[in-house]
Amino acid sequence: MPGLFRYCLLIACLCFASAAPALNPDLSLASYRHDKWPAADGGVRHAGALAQTPDGWLWQGSSFGLYRYDGVHFQPFQPRNGGRLLKNNVSALQPAPNGDLWIGYGSGGLSLLRNGELTHILSTPEARAVFCLELDGDGTLWAATGQGGLLRYRNGKLERMDDKLGYPDRAAYYVLHDSSGRLWVTSGTGLYLFNRSKQVFERIRDVGVETMMLESADARVWMVQAKQVMLLASPQGVTARVKRSYIKSSYQSVFDDDGNFWTGNCPAGLCRLRPRDWQSSTEFSGLAATERFSQPWEMTSLQVYATMVDREGSLWVSTTGGMERLRHNKVNTLDGIKDGFSSMAEDSDGTVWLATSALDHSAKLWRVTDGQAVLQPNPYAHTRVATGMDGSLLLAGRQALERRGRDGVSVHPLPPGTVVANAWVSRLGEDRHGVWIGTTTQVLLQYAGSQWHTEPLGPGGYPITMSRARDGEMWFGTKRATLQAGGGSEAKIYGVQHGIDSGSMQFINANEEILLGTDRVLQVLQGEKFHTLSFADAGAIGISGMLTDALGDRWFNTQQGLRRVRAADWRKSMAKPTVPLPATLFDRLDGYVGDAVTGARRPAALRTRDGRLWFSTGEGVAWLDPLKLPVNRVPPPSEITMLSSGGYDYQPADVRSFPAGTEALAIHYAAMSFATPERVTFRYRLTGVDRDWQQAGPRRTAYYNNLAPGSYRFEVQATNEDGVQGPPAPPLVFDIGYRFNQTWWFKAAMAALAAGVLYLLYRWRLRRATARIEERVHAQLEERERIARTLHDTFLQGVYGLVLRIQAVAAQLPEGKARSALETAMQRADQLLDEGREQVHCLRNATPPSLSLDAALRMEAQAIESEYGIKVTASLELPPVSAEVADELYAICRQALANAARHSHGSLVELAAQHAGGWLKLSVKDNGKGMPEHVSQGQTPGHYGIVGMRERAAAIGAELAIASGPDGTEITLSLPVPD
Repeated sequence: MPGLFRYCLLIACLCFASAAPALNPDLSLASYRHDKWPAADGGVRHAGALAQTPDGWLWQGSSFGLYRYDGVHFQPFQPRNGGRLLKNNVSALQPAPNGDLWIGYGSGGLSLLRNGELTHILSTPEARAVFCLELDGDGTLWAATGQGGLLRYRNGKLERMDDKLGYPDRAAYYVLHDSSGRLWVTSGTGLYLFNRSKQVFERIRDVGVETMMLESADARVWMVQAKQVMLLASPQGVTARVKRSYIKSSYQSVFDDDGNFWTGNCPAGLCRLRPRDWQSSTEFSGLAATERFSQPWEMTSLQVYATMVDREGSLWVSTTGGMERLRHNKVNTLDGIKDGFSSMAEDSDGTVWLATSALDHSAKLWRVTDGQAVLQPNPYAHTRVATGMDGSLLLAGRQALERRGRDGVSVHPLPPGTVVANAWVSRLGEDRHGVWIGTTTQVLLQYAGSQWHTEPLGPGGYPITMSRARDGEMWFGTKRATLQAGGGSEAKIYGVQHGIDSGSMQFINANEEILLGTDRVLQVLQGEKFHTLSFADAGAIGISGMLTDALGDRWFNTQQGLRRVRAADWRKSMAKPTVPLPATLFDRLDGYVGDAVTGARRPAALRTRDGRLWFSTGEGVAWLDPLKLPVNRVPPPSEITMLSSGGYDYQPADVRSFPAGTEALAIHYAAMSFATPERVTFRYRLTGVDRDWQQAGPRRTAYYNNLAPGSYRFEVQATNEDGVQGPPAPPLVFDIGYRFNQTWWFKAAMAALAAGVLYLLYRWRLRRATARIEERVHAQLEERERIARTLHDTFLQGVYGLVLRIQAVAAQLPEGKARSALETAMQRADQLLDEGREQVHCLRNATPPSLSLDAALRMEAQAIESEYGIKVTASLELPPVSAEVADELYAICRQALANAARHSHGSLVELAAQHAGGWLKLSVKDNGKGMPEHVSQGQTPGHYGIVGMRERAAAIGAELAIASGPDGTEITLSLPVPD
């Protein structure tokens, strides 16, 4: 099904495509591009059969085997699966609509090539030479085998035609199925026509052995016998030859689609008759042709084997020496002009004239007639021609100025001494002031008012090029990089100060914009400033002239060829000169010969009234019609031809997978577009590697490296020389196998191993970290024990002794306020001793205090109220916290309460705790006199209460804020505690 779809798509593209550019009969043979491939350059010799199958391949059957052409090389065809031709001497080819190719052999036999595989239909020893193969409208194959008779193959059965089957003759040499559905056969003695209603062949007339039939483009059938061509039958039910998706050769003669008749061996080489030479006749001779290639240097050989016109309109010719192709050119060469420096002009009748001057100082005058330059008398040795203001023809040479117009001819001799020996007129033009003439001796003359005037040279020196503007003023370009508008004292001068490039000036064009070209750049005048223009391809150095066609496109005559800039692109660059000019190049592949001659600095371009553009080159004169440029509208089919990897080549049909470890791959492809294969471009993509289409230009191989295992799909598509895109080639789908170390289970095992190693590393680092933590904890415990011993043995023992002494003193006091106050202080001291013992216990055993934080804070509030006689309120909503955090909170609140009682001089202290929104907020607020700023910042020497509170808050991740004013102080601690 994919193959059938592909052929349907190709046939549809061909059916809906416009006619391909053929071989214009109005042009001479020299105007066509003639390519030759002798055997030394890879051409196929002795190819007696040519064919083009629906997929576009061009086949050659020769005495040496079967070949096909891919646009670059003629290559021997290798069937798939090791198949081989019956014999090497292929004598006949017949393509079929489904892509099959029937092959006949000169020594007998018949084969069928289908999808690259060969099947031998007739291979018996008694098989006779196959002279011709032909497909009938119902798919029946007919084979003319000379004395072997006429063979018919249908429904899988091959049979020899005889009287019982409706063919009364014993021999058959040629078969033709025409566009009217008629089947013709020649037997060497008679011509037969198949009567379909009776299923018999009826004899029409007597013929010779070498008789064949051809169909012209108007569907008439002609009989060719010994180069004599006779009308055999008019079409029935059709008005033109049927366009088929497949084509085959017709021995040595063929009618092309433009009405040309081509024939070989006439008596030698290749000949052409134009339509006017034969179409009005019922009989003509191929030997009467006046246009021919008949010289040994004109062809690979003067012995022609076969001719065929492919579906792009090119004529293919096979000879004993190789292969040849004739095709249209976009740029045509004028016959008759081969060298010399040409100036061109159009007269009042629209005739083109040329004046040439060679290096030997010879001067010739030419008139273009029927596409050829015809030499004319040149008594005044004219070397320049130009078109006057009134459309007349101006001619100037060593002796005189001549004007040829509708009113006649006038001759004006040059002033004596104007042109000396070995010098000539090099500049000629007319503006509204008169006729200007420049000579190679740097003399500038003006003819006006029936008189000659020697024009003084301006500051730029002698003008080396000139151009007339639309307002009738002449512009002169000089060798000193100046441009002068008009002559005389009123001339406007432009120089380097106006932006003109300092290079050697080569041309100016003042027809529309003021353009000038030097040997380095192209510039345009805008306002009073010259701006440099650039081409997008960085080419077009050396411009000798420019023309604007009827569509507004600009054509530049350059040393690389003609460059066309579309009108829209030109307008963009005129609006912004820094925008590069995209240009299409027309070079030798398009028929442009030579290159622009910039050294002569003469007008090298001419647009005539019929719209044609003429350009002078170093090898002659080229011309084209921009509105009639031949366009190849045939979509180019493409095909993947071979794959290369690891030093081996593979046929695409045989490849489904590559072995494991394949990383590098070269994929070769071709496009079956043969008019200008050098200009065919490609794009491709490999799904799995390329994110988008890769533009390959004319390269016919895609290279890939570092391919990973997996599935891939390769696609390729071609575009012909005129931008017509063909259908994509059938995609190539293949796999690359996995090495054991590329499989999923290997990767999974490696991942598991890596995970195990990482886990072991984690456990090792965890043990290392645990050991370091244990060391630090042990050190902390030792430090805590040391501090605990110090507190117990020094501070607590000292306080306890002091308490005992105070108790002794209190016991000696009488009952009263003093003893009561002292006893209260003694109780507070006992409480402090208990707390100290508790802290020592915690330091040694890391256990929480016996009281809860809520109870401890309330007890502290009562103690402060009792000791200092200040009212203390407690409103507490405390969440559970760790013992360490509780210790720090208690210490902070105790310090804050003590500070408020001792230093605020207020009457009320409020202790509050609230837990909400994931935060615990503890605050101690008094109504005293406030706290100085340096005290709240902990900057009082010798006092560390505030500093300690901040340190304890930071240790548990809390924030401590102090707000103080004349109305009191509020200390707030904020600690994140989840709800």
